[in-house]
Amino acid sequence: MTEHALVRTPGPQLLPSFFNYDTDQALASLQVLTDLDADVVVPGHGPAFAGSPADAVAAAVAAAAISPAGGQLVRFTYGAVIPLPPEQAFAFLTDPLNWPSFFSSVRAASKDAGWEGIGGRAHLTTAFLGRTFTSEMVMALWEPPRELGYVSRQPGAPTLNNHRVLEPVPGGTRLQGTTEMTLRPGLPGVLDRIHERALRRMYTAAMARLPEAAQASRASTSD
Repeated sequence: MTEHALVRTPGPQLLPSFFNYDTDQALASLQVLTDLDADVVVPGHGPAFAGSPADAVAAAVAAAAISPAGGQLVRFTYGAVIPLPPEQAFAFLTDPLNWPSFFSSVRAASKDAGWEGIGGRAHLTTAFLGRTFTSEMVMALWEPPRELGYVSRQPGAPTLNNHRVLEPVPGGTRLQGTTEMTLRPGLPGVLDRIHERALRRMYTAAMARLPEAAQASRASTSD
């Protein structure tokens, strides 16, 4: 791509990593383009690039070597089996109004009319690390009942790229999630690392509560 709503810097580069099944493989696959004879590269996202495919690949590889904030990219994963069929599990999991039932740190949640689709927004009021603040989620990938991705922006903290996949399994639906964040260099990075560790603990606790919360939601709906 050369431009995307989720990326501040234009130019040849990979899509944000949570769109990729395997970012390292995506980078390696770019090398197939280097020997193509062309003067213009027209990507799927963004304006045309005036230059050879080899130049575009070199720029994309260089962009991948430096994270957007000049810091360290970290990723953590989580998951749970939700005792609901895929359509119901997806509806429960993707509705921010349900999140306080399994994320104990969430105090309040809201969503706009376009939340269920690309660019939809939601807001959370969260108690986290001894303070309360509001964060914004922007939907970037919406593929019910299987997959979604959204960006979470929080004041004074790294942006979180969230990617979640659901698949049917005996007895319900398996959720597999990935969250990425870029730790800032220097002293801010120390605070970011504390934030990251707290997030890992928060997600672990949330995944333990998620099956019961989903089951309770189905029971209340049937009543």
